[in-house]
Amino acid sequence: MRVKGTENCATIECVDRYKNIWRVRYDFKDDIEDGIKVGVTYEEIEFPHKLTLDDLKDVRAKEVELANNEAERFYINGLSLWLNKELRNSLLNVTLPTLVASGVTETLLWYEGKPSISLTVPIPFLTSQIPNLEIYAKQVYDNTQRLIAEIYNASTEEELCSIAITGYPAPLTFNL
Repeated sequence: MRVKGTENCATIECVDRYKNIWRVRYDFKDDIEDGIKVGVTYEEIEFPHKLTLDDLKDVRAKEVELANNEAERFYINGLSLWLNKELRNSLLNVTLPTLVASGVTETLLWYEGKPSISLTVPIPFLTSQIPNLEIYAKQVYDNTQRLIAEIYNASTEEELCSIAITGYPAPLTFNL
């Protein structure tokens, strides 16, 4: 659950010593309102017991999942988009060739947030950039799997906490 808080809050904290309730906080981000930093937001998980090394590994894996979700994007004209593997393959191998054969020169990509926003993209541009997007997606996947392996192979809390959730490539940016 995403929570608002202060910068100096503990990442691991016993919040009720009589009931042995513990909270873990991660994925800290600045909380900006009207262009002014007013605090931070973070993900918070509550545990009904003192955390074990396996609990901490699961929390760190959730951090990687969030970082992966942030990395799974590219930009066209400043609009954040993502095409999953199935859609990339379908577009490149079936949809775009069929559209070209039918004389179509442009297609739509959709930002699936709220509200949905369509972006008209020239088919030759999309055909030439999907392989680059595929390489980028593979780099993101490889980094995610490397981090998860490091996390679950850690044998101490210190080793686990020393793993930096980094190494993701910069998102691809295109301008039409």
